[in-house]
Amino acid sequence: MLRLLRVQPLLLLACLGLASRADAVPVTVELTGTWDSVLDTAGVLDGSIAVGGSWTATLVYDDSAPDLSPSPTTGSYSIPAAAFDLTFTSGNYSFSLSASEAGEISIDDNLSGNDALYLYAENFLLAGPLGPGISLDFGYFNPTLFDSSETAHVSDALTDLPWDVGAYDATDFYFFSEVLGAGAGEFIELDGPITGLSIIPEPATALLHGLGLAALGGLARRRAGSRSRRR
Repeated sequence: MLRLLRVQPLLLLACLGLASRADAVPVTVELTGTWDSVLDTAGVLDGSIAVGGSWTATLVYDDSAPDLSPSPTTGSYSIPAAAFDLTFTSGNYSFSLSASEAGEISIDDNLSGNDALYLYAENFLLAGPLGPGISLDFGYFNPTLFDSSETAHVSDALTDLPWDVGAYDATDFYFFSEVLGAGAGEFIELDGPITGLSIIPEPATALLHGLGLAALGGLARRRAGSRSRRR
């Protein structure tokens, strides 16, 4: 029994360690914020996306992508479509990245007086109440986060991103898309601050972590019972 009790903590630590590995992929991040500016030049939206309204985005990416930049202070990552996804919702509408589109993440570490994070992807699908023949044409999203204290990033590595809105002192979520079916030159433009960032644990990671904690609790109860019997 004593030998078993010695081995169990090692197994539990292994479970907890697997759940917190820095190189685990994919990474899922939830972003939240509000709109400072809403432009719908053709009036194709129903008014549910408005200044002061909220939005929520989900970003999924593979953090094992290689750094394409030789610079020690700039990380440049091009993530293929199969390993990158972005959707965001606001009002009665959902915007989703086309399945064939890749994404880009750029990281500055102590460059020109800032730490900075840039996200970029283009061509989105729009779901929600729309008139006949209305769809999105070319468009892109380009969120940015800056930290003038140069303390947000410890490196330009994709695996070292803090994903903590408090680490940055300036944030912006920007989306632009041309609109088809509403006349020439019509577009949707949305802009506002990012007010929240959080990592969403992958199901397998959460399961490992939960199993480890549950087993630790069971071990503590068994040890407590063993002590009471010895008394």
